[in-house]
Amino acid sequence: MKLKRLVLTICALFISATILDPHIAVAGFFGPSTFDECVLENMKGVTSDVAAAAIYNSCRHRFPLKKVPTEQHKDFDTLYRDQNAPKLSTEETNKLTGRAGLVGNSEYSATIYNGNNTVTITKVEITVSTFINRLPVSNRYSVDVDILPLKTVTFKFPVISGDDDAKYSWSFAAAYGHRHYDLR
Repeated sequence: MKLKRLVLTICALFISATILDPHIAVAGFFGPSTFDECVLENMKGVTSDVAAAAIYNSCRHRFPLKKVPTEQHKDFDTLYRDQNAPKLSTEETNKLTGRAGLVGNSEYSATIYNGNNTVTITKVEITVSTFINRLPVSNRYSVDVDILPLKTVTFKFPVISGDDDAKYSWSFAAAYGHRHYDLR
């Protein structure tokens, strides 16, 4: 009898606390269990960009990006990487600039500047064109990166070797990343 009363008291306290402070609620039980669910649930009927940015930031605070160490930052910091980052718009991708070229026989080195002031780049797809057996060949390479807004990063990636005397060219095929919203 006392155990039953104790269990009922604990349940009543938990429900009361949850009603008074919804942040106590357990994700998935009384609310969304993922970032996407949080955004979708809270965006219903929202028509203001400011409100949408506030909801995005609130959901991101509740469901932060996973910390993933990257090779280039392993000794300095652990940066956030969103494994399902959306593809950037053409305008955002056009703000990426840089230089790239063949290093050795089968490796490309790229130095890329992220000219976006609210986007962290998490992946780039680069098309490298050359000649193999005197025929033009283009291959697309996907490279995980962490390029913070208005920063430059150098990285290397393996490529298929062209003819010994072949010239190489490159271009951005796509870029992916996450946006930072400023409520100022």
